[in-house]
Amino acid sequence: MDRIRIKTLKLADCSDDRTILQSYLLPKEREEFSLISHHLKKEEFLVSRKLIKEIVSEIVGVSISQIEVKKNSFGKPYVEELNKINSSFSLAHSHGVVAVAYGPYLNLGVDIEKVDPTRNLDSLSKRVLNSSEFSFWSGLSSQEKVAYFYKYWVLKEAYLKAVGKGFRIEMKTINSHQAGAFYFLVSENEKRAKAKIINSVPGFCLSVAYLSDS
Repeated sequence: MDRIRIKTLKLADCSDDRTILQSYLLPKEREEFSLISHHLKKEEFLVSRKLIKEIVSEIVGVSISQIEVKKNSFGKPYVEELNKINSSFSLAHSHGVVAVAYGPYLNLGVDIEKVDPTRNLDSLSKRVLNSSEFSFWSGLSSQEKVAYFYKYWVLKEAYLKAVGKGFRIEMKTINSHQAGAFYFLVSENEKRAKAKIINSVPGFCLSVAYLSDS
């Protein structure tokens, strides 16, 4: 886990001209960008690609203009130059904050969510938490429920991204246990992942995971 690096960037702190950022997109990336209608999502797309391409350029020494972020058949983004050196990245964004995790693993996942204490979690928790987690969650205070829910939400989203099969796995079917600062998550017929909560962005909950047998 110590070999994984995480970069976060608030859109408000990114001073790059958006037109210049668009010029870094290759044809298929421009096509994907053109299909996004929501302004905030367009901004997050541009800034996330900026971060990824800067990271890849620094690691493998390739010009940013030559780096293309592709997607596999399940929609997981990847960059061939990283895969060739047995490395990968994962990206996430929430309410104007972009997060990128990268490191020497082929199955990485990251997720970030803005913590909203006013959100009604009753129905959402039944889709995210398994039966034992939900039973424990139900006995918590309102404040504790918020922290517990968002922690397991980002842990499981990061796990799903590490598995790399989209959201074909229901989050409530993912089992987990904690060992010190780490969490271990697994779903039926899938490899186990090691994950950790990263408290680096105030007001947000962030997790990174990678598939591991240890």
